[in-house]
Amino acid sequence: YDALQPKVGLLYELPSQSGQLFANASHMYEPPLLLEVNSLTGPGFIDLEAQDAWQFEVGTRGRHGGLQWDVSAFDVELDNEIININVQPFPGAPFTVPTYRNATETRHYGLEAGLGYELPGALFLNEGLRDRLGARIAYTWGRFEYVDDPNYSGNDLPGIPEHYLQAEIVYSHPSGFSLKPNVEWAPGSYFVDSANEIAKDGWTTLGARLDWVLDGWNASVFAEARNLTDEHYSPAVAVDDSSGRFFYPADGRSIYVGFRWQPTN
Repeated sequence: YDALQPKVGLLYELPSQSGQLFANASHMYEPPLLLEVNSLTGPGFIDLEAQDAWQFEVGTRGRHGGLQWDVSAFDVELDNEIININVQPFPGAPFTVPTYRNATETRHYGLEAGLGYELPGALFLNEGLRDRLGARIAYTWGRFEYVDDPNYSGNDLPGIPEHYLQAEIVYSHPSGFSLKPNVEWAPGSYFVDSANEIAKDGWTTLGARLDWVLDGWNASVFAEARNLTDEHYSPAVAVDDSSGRFFYPADGRSIYVGFRWQPTN
């Protein structure tokens, strides 16, 4: 396996150095891993091609006042993408093992956006220090599809939600206390098999994290609550599982606590 991987990019600084505009095009080449060419379903090795692609991206990032942003649109045109198929090693087996093959042509395109904003005012002041209140949002929209394939042309690639969002509100007090309520949201359903016959639902979960920095001790403590509404959902899947065991269950409502201490020299 060998390849030439050119890359070209453009970068433009916005006035007053508040941000940047950028664009790039690059070639990607990825030979199969040893575990991908080593078949667990029979003797010998799988004859796999390396996957290669052209990747294009345009976007902008920067900061203006209390606003931060990082937004980009991407398009990845792949040839011979290596895809995973989970098959039963023998008829009636209660488990599956992975095998791999090349998809002739696939496409991954979409939008990624990260936004953050901090309010300019303050509620409390402590010896010149003020508290802070802001919000952060990370959103991805993606379309991933088989463009040309002997079995799945025109189908969606499985296991990837089209929309995915994470957001949190961040409150920090000058005493070292901070609170971060958060939400994770994957709206709509998406397929878990390349034939696009089986779909899974999206989900919404709520959480919160509390941190307290103990300056005099060079230490900090935290408590984090996840899945506060005790949602029953599957955050990850095993795609194309021939035994039908696609879904990995999420943890229910849970609380984590921790303590960090760093001794001084």
